[in-house]
Amino acid sequence: MEKENNLIPEEDWWIDYLEGEIERKKKQTMDLLLKYSITDRKILNNFSKMKTLIQITDPAEKFTQELINPKRLKKLENKIMKAINSITKKESRMSKKKKLFSCLPQKQGPI
Repeated sequence: MEKENNLIPEEDWWIDYLEGEIERKKKQTMDLLLKYSITDRKILNNFSKMKTLIQITDPAEKFTQELINPKRLKKLENKIMKAINSITKKESRMSKKKKLFSCLPQKQGPI
C-alpha cells in the first residue's frame, strides 16, 4: 500500500531539511509549513538542538568534523598534489632516459 502524497512531512524530511539536502519540491512544502505552523517550527527547532547536542557530545561526530575541516582538507590536497607532481616529474625523466638510450644497440643474449 502506497503512502498518500500529503503535506505531512515524514521523519526524514526534517533531517534532510535541516541538512539542506531535501528535494526542491519537499523544501517548498516544508517552507510553507514552517511559515504558517508554530508546531512545525518547534519540531525543526528541536531537531536543530538535538543535532547540536550530538555534535557537542559524540566523539565520532567530533572526529568526523575534524576529518572534513577545510584547513585539514587543503593541507591534504596540497600533499597529494605535491606527490602527483613528484611522480609526474620522475616519469618524465625516465621517459627522457628511455628516448636517449633507445638509439643505442640493444644487448643480445647468448647465441
